[in-house]
Amino acid sequence: MDALNSLEGCVDSELKDFKKGLFLVKMKEKSPLRPSLVEKHVGGFDLLKLEVTLVGTPADGEKTMSFSARGSGLKMELEDADPVTTKGPQLKAIRNNLTAGKTLFRVSGVLKEVKIEDKKDEKKLVLVLDEAAAVEPKKEK
Repeated sequence: MDALNSLEGCVDSELKDFKKGLFLVKMKEKSPLRPSLVEKHVGGFDLLKLEVTLVGTPADGEKTMSFSARGSGLKMELEDADPVTTKGPQLKAIRNNLTAGKTLFRVSGVLKEVKIEDKKDEKKLVLVLDEAAAVEPKKEK
């Protein structure tokens, strides 16, 4: 879809499944990415979900775990796919790796914008995790 190619930082977009309306969009690492930005570029189509894979650093807070994407610095909260618990398998794996000294992670899941309680027009980014794994930082040559 040509409209997706006009997203700031888009490297390539490819139609993966016409019936499902599924596109693969590859972005430059420093590009800001929010569902609302993608929604503006898909014209009259509804954006049902935005699945992303990001590399960055998590920070374990008292009640939530946050994540900062490498390159863009985009910040979001991390949630396990099971909303009943915040100690599900993906978050637990990240916590275990943080304790072991790992600092860089690749995370995948559905990125969504959620209204912040008690704040009229403000939204936060939440990544509902499907996968999370520690990765080794690239070594400088």
